[in-house]
Amino acid sequence: MNLVKFNFMNQNNFNKNILLYNKNKPPTFLIILTLIIALLCITPALYLLFRSFEIAEGNLVSIILTKNVFLVFFRTISIIFLVSVVSCIVAVFSAWVIEKTDIPFKKVLTLGLILPLVIPSFILATTVVELYSPRGQLQKFLSIFGVDRLPEIYGLPGATFVLVIMTYPYVFLIVRGALRRLDPQLLEASRSLGYGSYKTFFFITIPLLRPAIAAGTLLAALYTLSDYGGMALLRYNTFTVNIMTLYDASINRSLPSILSLLLVFFALFFIFIEYFTRGKGVFHRSTSGSEKIAKPLETGALKWALVLILFLIILLSLITPIGVLFYWLIRGLINGNDLLPLLNPVLNSLYVAFLASFFTVLTALPVAIFITRYKHKLNNFIEFASYIGFGLPGIVVALSLVFLSINLFFPLYQSIWLLIFSYIVLFIPASIGSIRASVLQVNPRLEDAAYSLGKTPIMVILRVTLPLIMPGILSGGIIVFLLTLKELPATLILSPIGYDTLSTTIWGAATEAFFTRTGGASLILILIAGIPMAFMTLKSTRYNIQK
Repeated sequence: MNLVKFNFMNQNNFNKNILLYNKNKPPTFLIILTLIIALLCITPALYLLFRSFEIAEGNLVSIILTKNVFLVFFRTISIIFLVSVVSCIVAVFSAWVIEKTDIPFKKVLTLGLILPLVIPSFILATTVVELYSPRGQLQKFLSIFGVDRLPEIYGLPGATFVLVIMTYPYVFLIVRGALRRLDPQLLEASRSLGYGSYKTFFFITIPLLRPAIAAGTLLAALYTLSDYGGMALLRYNTFTVNIMTLYDASINRSLPSILSLLLVFFALFFIFIEYFTRGKGVFHRSTSGSEKIAKPLETGALKWALVLILFLIILLSLITPIGVLFYWLIRGLINGNDLLPLLNPVLNSLYVAFLASFFTVLTALPVAIFITRYKHKLNNFIEFASYIGFGLPGIVVALSLVFLSINLFFPLYQSIWLLIFSYIVLFIPASIGSIRASVLQVNPRLEDAAYSLGKTPIMVILRVTLPLIMPGILSGGIIVFLLTLKELPATLILSPIGYDTLSTTIWGAATEAFFTRTGGASLILILIAGIPMAFMTLKSTRYNIQK
C-alpha cells in the first residue's frame, strides 16, 4: 500500500512538473529576459518622444504644421507610393514567372533577381548618375544619333528608379515563398472549371497572395521611408534627408528631433498595418506523405520573351551597376589609385558586422521562441517593442542614441558598442522573423515529448528546439550581416571618430564626386555581401527543386 501511495505521489508530482512547464506558462527567466530585450529595443523611440516634447515646450503641433514640413511630407508620401506600386508589379510578375512557368535558367534568373539586395542605395545612385544623367555615358552615346539632352535624372524620377531596384527583391522573396506554399489543387480546380491561365492568375492566385503582397509592399514602403544615401545623392528631399541635413548643419538640433518623431509615428503606423496583415499562420505539416507539386505552366512561344524581360530587369538592377563599378575600378588603377588603404575599412566593416550578427541573433532567439511557443499577456507588447526597429530609419535610432548617451550614458558616446546597439535595434526584427519561421516549422509535439520526459524549459530549448531551428538562426545572422554592411546613416552618426567602414568610405568619395575611388570599395562590399546571399539563394532553390 505504501509503495502504491509513493508511486501515486511521484506520478502526481511529475504531472504537476509537466504542467509547470506547459507552453501556456512560460518560464520566469524567459519572461524577464524577453521583457528586458523589448524595453531596450523601444528605448530609443521613447527617449526621442520625450525629448521632442521637451524641446517643443508645448509648440509641437505648431512646429509640425508648417509649410516646409508639409512639403517634405508630400514628397515622402509621393515616392513611397510610387516605389511601392512599381516594386510590387515587378516582383509579383517575376515571382510568378519563376515559380509557375516552364521557362529555362530558373536558378540563374532567381539569383540575378535577388542579388541587387547586396548593392546599397548610395552605390546604385552613383552608377545611375554616371549612366543616365544629362552628362552621363548614355548621353554621350546617344549624342551620336542626334539626341541633345536626356531628361533630368535628379529628383523624383531618379530616386524612384533607384528605390524600385532596391526594394523589388524584398517583395520578390516574400511573394515567391507564398507562391511555393499555394495549394496546387486550387489552381487545378480553377482550370477544370474552364478558367484560363490568366483568369486563374487574376481571380485565384492574386487573392491568395494578398497577404504576401501586402507584407512585401509594406516592407518596400518602410525601406523607402528610411533611405538616406540614394535620396541624398539624387537630390530628393524626404524626411530622412532633411533630418540629416539639419543635423549636419549643427545650427538647431531640436528640429531634427521633432522631424524624427514624425518618422516614428510613420513607423508605428506601418508596424500596426504589418501586424494585422501578417496573420498567425502555422507552417509545420500536420500530415505525412509527399506534397503534390504543381505542373509548370507551358508558355510556348512566350517562353523566351519572358526570359528576355527578366534578363532586362537583371541588366538594369545588377549587371549594369556592377559594370560601371568595374569601369571605375580600372580607371582608378590606371590613374594611380591604391587599394591598400581599403584594408582597414574592410576589417572594420567585417568586425562590426560579425559583432552585430552575433549579438542580434543572441537577443532575437529568446524573443522568437517566446512569442511563438508561449501564450502570455506580455506577448503583444514584447512582439511590438521588438519589431519597432522594423520601421525606424537608421537616422532616427542614431540621433536618439546620440542624445541619450550624451545626457545619460556619456562613456558610451563615440564608442563601438553604441553603434552595435543601434544595429541590434534596427535589425533584430529581421533576425526574429527568420528564427520565428523556423520555430513555426518545428512540430510542437517534439517539444511536448521532451516535457513529458521531465526536461526543464531551458533543457528543451537547448537540446530540442535550438538544434532544429539552427538553419533559421544562421539565416537570421547572415541577413543581419548583410544589412549591417549596407547601413549608412547610423554608421555615419555613431561611428567613433576615425573609424572608417566600407560604407562611410564609399559615401565620402561619392559626395565629393570622386567616383573612381568608389569602384574598388563598392565591389569589395558587394563581394562580401554577395557570397552569403548567393549561397542562401542557391541552397533555397536547390531545396525547392529536390522537393
